[in-house]
Amino acid sequence: MEILNNLNNLLYKSIFVINEEEIIKILEKHNIIQEFNIKKIYPSTLNIKIKPTKLIARVSNNSQYLVGANGKLIEDKSNNELLPYIFGEFNSQDFLSFKKNIEKSMWSFSNLKELSFFPSGRWDILTDKDILIKLPQEHIVASLNLSKELINNDNFKDFKFIDLRIKNHLVAK
Repeated sequence: MEILNNLNNLLYKSIFVINEEEIIKILEKHNIIQEFNIKKIYPSTLNIKIKPTKLIARVSNNSQYLVGANGKLIEDKSNNELLPYIFGEFNSQDFLSFKKNIEKSMWSFSNLKELSFFPSGRWDILTDKDILIKLPQEHIVASLNLSKELINNDNFKDFKFIDLRIKNHLVAK
């Protein structure tokens, strides 16, 4: 609705004088937009297709902010969707890179309850089964796959803590 209000001033302009850059500037201000397409259909139609971003996580220190698949923070006070929480001072690009690593692994992002980012650049994850996994800074996909294999192994079924931070060294409790 807010997007529509921002585009309202273009409503009574001639299609010949509407500057596409002006429309782009208005649309890029809205973090909820993943992508858009603008097409002028002469003599009098302006067709704007907008694809909203998918909401993928909730910022822990302020539950009103969500992280979109486009890496942008989106304020949304009314969203009740069950999303994992992110703790720590994270960079959107680091988070998106980490999410891609999760998608490359045997894990599904929907199986995660919490993600914690540390200043050292590494992540911890808390699964939907309340298992804390401490990941190293490097070899994330391999570590995620190992953690998934351990959790699925009957010998580790009662463990609630897996530490993979040190190479070739496993701590599980």
